[in-house]
Amino acid sequence: MLITEVTGKLLQSGSYHVSRVVLSTVGTDLRTLWVRAVMELRERGYCSETEANDDLEWILKQIKEGG
Repeated sequence: MLITEVTGKLLQSGSYHVSRVVLSTVGTDLRTLWVRAVMELRERGYCSETEANDDLEWILKQIKEGG
């Protein structure tokens, strides 16, 4: 959960964007890490598939608005 919190904050900051909606290389790696962490939480039963999908929609919205 800590990984999703930290990477989520970094992604929504806009600091890892090349331009609006386009992440830098590091930003893309952060997004990959965030998605993998959410999937791991789902696989281990810490959240439902619906919650994981909602989180994915949320991060994509944050990335879109952050750049």
